[in-house]
Amino acid sequence: MSAGARELLADLAAAGSHELARKARMRFRTSEKVLGVPPHAFKALLASWGRGPGGPPGTGVLEALFSSGVFEARLAAVELAKRARRDWDVSWAELFASWARAEDVSWRVADAVGSDLLGPMQAKGGLPPGLLESLAESACVWPWRAGLAALRPGLEAGGRDWPLFEAFARACVGEGARFSRERAAFNGFRSALVRARRGCPAKVRDFLLRHEPELPGLLEALEGDGAGDQGG
Repeated sequence: MSAGARELLADLAAAGSHELARKARMRFRTSEKVLGVPPHAFKALLASWGRGPGGPPGTGVLEALFSSGVFEARLAAVELAKRARRDWDVSWAELFASWARAEDVSWRVADAVGSDLLGPMQAKGGLPPGLLESLAESACVWPWRAGLAALRPGLEAGGRDWPLFEAFARACVGEGARFSRERAAFNGFRSALVRARRGCPAKVRDFLLRHEPELPGLLEALEGDGAGDQGG
């Protein structure tokens, strides 16, 4: 198992090839969904790679993994980037920004990039200026959702990023809301509201009361037993 998964990741990192990505999908099409191995084994593989003699892989290797287009390789790139946090600098911030702008991803990848990479980088003031504002205006739901996921820590910590949240929310509510019928956008939007309610409940309540006609029943749902993060 380990050898096969390790070889595939190494091949993807070396080639960044769409053809290789297609073959990988065929080769590892299993119910496990993670390179044909259980998730805990895959995480152990990543941990051993990150603890190697040279430390976690650098930006070049991770960019190749992400560029492969393979879902699991992209999640691996995010996980390994997290392990290199002490080395994050401008080059890492630029890499994360390019991943956040990717339009051919899934909600899991977008959320992971946002919450695990952009959020912590934002907290230390390391993101490129205007990145989150540009993601809030994205015409594609996935960059928008990555940017929104980056706000979760700040929303939980007393609503520090509430003004930015309002900018993202305009894609879902209000006049001209471009994602008002996008399930993936609404689920990410609701997840952000759940986090915000822990840090700034008064702001969330006021927001939902203002937009009650567009979001009927959402306030009651968040305040009831059904509150919780949404996927998809």
